[in-house]
Amino acid sequence: MARESRTDRSPTRRRVRRLLLVLGASYVGVCALMWSAQGFLLFHPSEIGLEQWNSRLAHAGAAPIELVRGGATVRGFVRPGGAGSPAPTVLYFGGNGERVWGRVQQWVPPGWGFAAMSYRGYGPSSGEPSADAILDDSVAFFDALAQRPEVDGSRIVTWGLSLGTGVAVHVASRRPVAGVVLLAPFDRLSSVGQDHYPWLPVSLVFRHEIAPVVEAPSIGAPLLAFHGDADTVIPIERGRALRDAWKGPVTWRELEGSGHTDLERTVFRGTFLSFLQELER
Repeated sequence: MARESRTDRSPTRRRVRRLLLVLGASYVGVCALMWSAQGFLLFHPSEIGLEQWNSRLAHAGAAPIELVRGGATVRGFVRPGGAGSPAPTVLYFGGNGERVWGRVQQWVPPGWGFAAMSYRGYGPSSGEPSADAILDDSVAFFDALAQRPEVDGSRIVTWGLSLGTGVAVHVASRRPVAGVVLLAPFDRLSSVGQDHYPWLPVSLVFRHEIAPVVEAPSIGAPLLAFHGDADTVIPIERGRALRDAWKGPVTWRELEGSGHTDLERTVFRGTFLSFLQELER
């Protein structure tokens, strides 16, 4: 009877083994697909013609900044804040789908300049976006901005939104900045990915790591950070982890009921103004 039972079960065992092989192969295939498609999932660039870009800058009184790096042209702008004298300046880094030319008339306090970099592959910038390229470009852009006569290079504040928070922190870890402003920050980009794809080994397949939590303990500049407790894109726990790792003084605002894209429609402007005014003292 035992022999018959084993014989009866053998087709079932073979079917189970085949099923496991199919499932395993499918899982590996999905991992391979995510590895190859992650740039498409992470970066969402928009285009703008160079003529239209220059027209928008001119209309706002902003000057173009262009850097040629590794075969790509990275473009941005600065809108001077001083009347012919070097002024403190906010340097902005946008989200993964943001059109930074929409910020060319961004409000900043009187006497402050405003600058922004368009990531490579975004808008008027050429090339292909990647985490490594964006981080390297951001430091070079800071250097170019700090050398301009209308900018006080010792009083530059980096400001980042979402993906741009990692870029703003990276610059602050490589260059002396007056302060850092972050909206919806994260600790590691791979950890955000793991939150969204808990069934994938994200840390093993992720090729675009940005890890501000590693750089934060070396930054003594003051930090102003906002995070909504209803953020489903970057959970607030990610921002808290970065906050807790920060070396310098921290002003942290958790906004009840706010999500990922509505932080600037809350108390941001008043707190932002107070933060910049405090830096001028």
